[in-house]
Amino acid sequence: MGYFDIINFMLYYITSNQDKIRVAKKYLSPFEIIFEGKDMELFEKQSDDIREIAIEKAKQAYAVIKQPLFVNDAGWHITALNGFPGSFMKFVNGWLTAEYILNLMSPHTNREVILREVVCYIDDTKIKPFIGEKKGIVLHTNTDSTDIPSRSIISLSSTGKSISECWKEGIPPAEDYTVWQEFGKWYSNNLQCVMI
Repeated sequence: MGYFDIINFMLYYITSNQDKIRVAKKYLSPFEIIFEGKDMELFEKQSDDIREIAIEKAKQAYAVIKQPLFVNDAGWHITALNGFPGSFMKFVNGWLTAEYILNLMSPHTNREVILREVVCYIDDTKIKPFIGEKKGIVLHTNTDSTDIPSRSIISLSSTGKSISECWKEGIPPAEDYTVWQEFGKWYSNNLQCVMI
């Protein structure tokens, strides 16, 4: 895209979730992207379109801090349950226990779950969403009664371990997150500036 002048700004990741920050750092560090996590209360639009949700959150956050930033949103689509809970997993994690979801799954042999994830970047001139998918499985047991269902009963890893187990053992919960790699490559090639 050409030469960029030195710009005095910090790139922010709008989240208070330290696991999310660790994932982003892992996949963005090869692109030498530096960012800070920032906790903000954002209104979450009720929609089954995670792209729409992420864009709305990015706009809200930018209106407040007026600095380049990105947000991340995900939808968990369980094939046997007709895509439930989709973009509402955040709420389902609070409403339903892991055991309740496992009971819903008990009649089904198809344990596939699809993680649809969006990373949305915004600055004063552009909004750029990146969308990716990762397939996993709903496990047959709750592997961590202290964690939320989306982490304790779902595996995205070839090891078959739950997301909770992977974090505890210090291994990546998934072998790749193409959405982060796509964002990292785009940002590095187009917008990477010297932080001062």
